[in-house]
Amino acid sequence: MIKWTADITFLAAEKFSGLYLPVYGPTGVEAKVTTGTTAKTIVFTPTTIGDLDGLRYLKLRSGTEASPVNQAGDRVINLLVRQGA
Repeated sequence: MIKWTADITFLAAEKFSGLYLPVYGPTGVEAKVTTGTTAKTIVFTPTTIGDLDGLRYLKLRSGTEASPVNQAGDRVINLLVRQGA
């Protein structure tokens, strides 16, 4: 089993080919999802969902803006999005 070794944070842009910048919530804290080190399903908290609300173009990053983490191999992430929820 391949293990994920860092939390996931987000980058967002206004258009697909735009400049992707780190996503921070209204309190100044970087939006992140804690992953742990085993395969699992992760449900976003209302706070994280609120931080991402209205952002159309997202990239996922391993680690944080201050401390990005290079993964040792490929990772697969399936993101299910429900529009208008």
